[in-house]
Amino acid sequence: MNLETIKSHWFWKYTIGKNKIFDKTEAINSNILICAKVFYTILYTVVISNIYNIETFITTPMTHPEWAVFWTQILPYFPWQIIFIVVCFFSNTITLFNTHQRKYRIINFIAFFFLFSALNSYPKINHNLHTALIPLFFLCFIDFKSHKALNNTLIYASAIGSLLITYSLSGLWKILAAIKHLFKGDKGSFDMNAMTRYIEYNYTYFEPNLIAKWFIEHELLGFILLWVGILLEFFSVIVFFFPKFHKIWGIGLILMHIGIANVLDVHFGYVCVSIVPLLVLSPFNDDFLKTKTT
Repeated sequence: MNLETIKSHWFWKYTIGKNKIFDKTEAINSNILICAKVFYTILYTVVISNIYNIETFITTPMTHPEWAVFWTQILPYFPWQIIFIVVCFFSNTITLFNTHQRKYRIINFIAFFFLFSALNSYPKINHNLHTALIPLFFLCFIDFKSHKALNNTLIYASAIGSLLITYSLSGLWKILAAIKHLFKGDKGSFDMNAMTRYIEYNYTYFEPNLIAKWFIEHELLGFILLWVGILLEFFSVIVFFFPKFHKIWGIGLILMHIGIANVLDVHFGYVCVSIVPLLVLSPFNDDFLKTKTT
């Protein structure tokens, strides 16, 4: 697909095309490589954090194996998560120092796909890991040769779009749930004490922290921040069409997750693995492009 075809495409010409992105694909291509290296560096957090769970992996077998690791049930019992962690550590290291070579990125994606499958092979699925697969997957299709700069631009833009769509769907689900509760006459997110009820539910078995207690005492502020977070998620997909807002929106999403962790004790730290390279360091950021093209 050539440049002129892309510029006239019904979708691309109204998205990144209208921001003159296609005139700066070489600059974008070099920044994508930087973003990829940053991503693989941050990805170590997933491996390192799970090292502390080795004792759990040894004593707790995968009771609900995902399809990618179903074969572990055929073999004699072994804590396969440990093997996947070790493999991911080495594959990620090799990929970090050879990011320009696609074959290592593909191997790294497969390795982490098995690791994430193993970590989710329990009754309760950890959605915290899902967004990390987005850059892992899309980076497999990028070729850092200069004549592939246009293709790389489209692929990386698709990765950003996928992440933003994921957040928008999450926000949509919360809004639909709130509307459903409203029509059923149940207490939902439209109630002024919604944040208080969510805090009390999440701290059923232990004492809320000081921040959570403060929000319980200030229900109106909690209600406002709850809906700021929901709407931040819901409107995320719109940001795809405005590259200059990628960075600020990414920072906003990170701050939202920090707030959720401190108030509701729900931790989604791994999402930063995707948000930082795709949004905060977006290669379509206007400031970066001005620097590259001057």
